[in-house]
Amino acid sequence: MCRYSRKQILSGLMPAVVDAFGIDDDELPYPGERIDEHLKRLKVWEESDLSDLWFRCEKVFDFKVDRADWMAFSTAA
Repeated sequence: MCRYSRKQILSGLMPAVVDAFGIDDDELPYPGERIDEHLKRLKVWEESDLSDLWFRCEKVFDFKVDRADWMAFSTAA
């Protein structure tokens, strides 16, 4: 199992957020700010496709979620 530092996670996550939500780099959340709350303020949260962000994270961090776990996540929302 690979462990990532906070800096590594943020450097991989933020470009995925930009791409998945169609926001500009200058619209990213500030350090310590919750991503969901920030995106709600930008009014992009409601029309978002979290599966797109999830798949981007899988690619960036080289992990895979099995179908059963994905279905549990997607139906819980």
